[in-house]
Amino acid sequence: DLVVITKSESSMALLRDGKILKQYRIAMGDLPAGHKLKEGDQRTPQGRYTLDYKKSDSAYYKSIHISYPNEEDKLRAKALGIRPGGMIMIHGQNPKSPLPPEQAQQY
Repeated sequence: DLVVITKSESSMALLRDGKILKQYRIAMGDLPAGHKLKEGDQRTPQGRYTLDYKKSDSAYYKSIHISYPNEEDKLRAKALGIRPGGMIMIHGQNPKSPLPPEQAQQY
């Protein structure tokens, strides 16, 4: 199974045996272009990561943790003298949001 994010198209595809099962339009951080380098940069990581656990106490719908930072991310951050950040999640909307889904996805 594979989850593929195409940042330039704001899309997420769920694949099984190389075939797309489902595709979604997604929203990302405020500055998704480029690879995430440091904590707070509002970028979306690029690369291969594992979806390693569900966050049961999240305010957002079905939060799934991404294994960022990986070893390469940690080494890069150390070399630059910065903190790579963490706790990156794939998740749905906040069910308590006053915004309709179409509007919330713009942020």
